[in-house]
Amino acid sequence: MRLAMQYSISAGCLTVAQIETAVAQYGAFAPYVEYLRSAGLVSPGFQVSSSSQSTNPAPSNPSAASGSSTDASSQTPAKEEQREPAEDPSISGEDVPVKEITVVEKPNDSAESVGTIPAGTPVTVTAGTDNGYMKLEATVNGTEITGYAPVSVTNDDGETVELFATDVDYEVAWEETKNVEPTCEDEGIIVRLNALSEIEEEETIPALGHDYEETSRTEPTCTEDGEIISTCTVCGDEQIETVPALGHDEGEWATAKDAGVFTKGLRELRCTRDDAVLDTEEIPQIVPVWAVVVGCVIVAGVVALIFVVASERKRK
Repeated sequence: MRLAMQYSISAGCLTVAQIETAVAQYGAFAPYVEYLRSAGLVSPGFQVSSSSQSTNPAPSNPSAASGSSTDASSQTPAKEEQREPAEDPSISGEDVPVKEITVVEKPNDSAESVGTIPAGTPVTVTAGTDNGYMKLEATVNGTEITGYAPVSVTNDDGETVELFATDVDYEVAWEETKNVEPTCEDEGIIVRLNALSEIEEEETIPALGHDYEETSRTEPTCTEDGEIISTCTVCGDEQIETVPALGHDEGEWATAKDAGVFTKGLRELRCTRDDAVLDTEEIPQIVPVWAVVVGCVIVAGVVALIFVVASERKRK
C-alpha cells in the first residue's frame, strides 16, 4: 500500500521559507540561487531582487560574512510569498482508491472540486506533491477526471487513513466469501469481498446445461409410436423423445384367390413393412352371372321340350 508522501525539504535545520528569507536579506547568497533552486532548497519561482544583490555584496571570507549579520539584522525581512507545492514526477503508477475520493483543481484543501472517484476505480498517478497530494487522472462513467487528491486523511480518532493502494495490492486483497457451483439447470454464484475497500462483487456463472446420452430406444411401427430415452451424464435427468408411428407403406395389389368359372376371386393390398391387409377387391367369376341364368333357362326349356315330346309319344 502506498505510504503518505510527505516531503521535508531543508538545508540543515532550515525550512524553504527560512532559506528564501535569508537569501533575500543577504545579497551574499544571490550568486548561488540557481544552485539552491536546482537542489530544491528554494521554490522554482524564487528570485532575488537587484537591490538585495547591490546592497549586500558577496563576502570574500567567512569573517566578512559573519560580520555582515549585524547589518542584516537591521534590515526589514522580505514578505514571504506563498509558494506552489513542488511536484515529483517520479511518484507515479497505477493505483486504486480504497475509499471514495474528491478530486480538486489544486493540491490544497480549499481548492475547487472537479469530480468524485468511487472506491475501486483504477487511477493513473502522474506525480506526487510535497504537501501530501497526488496528481492523478481517471475515467468515471465515460468522463475524464484530472486533478489532485490527498494521499491520506485523519479520522475522528486522530489516526491516519491511507486512501490509495497499488493496483497489485488491491488485486490481492480480494477474498472469496461465497461460492455456489452451477448445476445443469441452475446458475452458480461467486461473491468476493475486497479487504481494503470493503467492496463486494458478485459474479454469476451460467448453468452448465444437460449432457444427454441415448440409453434406450424403441423403434416405431406402422401403427405404434417409438420412444428414445436419453440420460444426462452429469445429473441423471432423463429426457424422453417420442418417435411418431411410420404409417403403412402401400405395396402392389396381389391376387389372394383366383376366380373360378362360377366363383369370384379376391385381390389384396398389403403393407410392405408389416404385411397388414390395407384393402381387398373381388375378382369376377369367369362366366358371367347373366350367362349362367340364360344357360339355365335354355336347359330348362330343352328339358321341358323333351318332357312334352315324350309325353306325346306315350299317348299314341
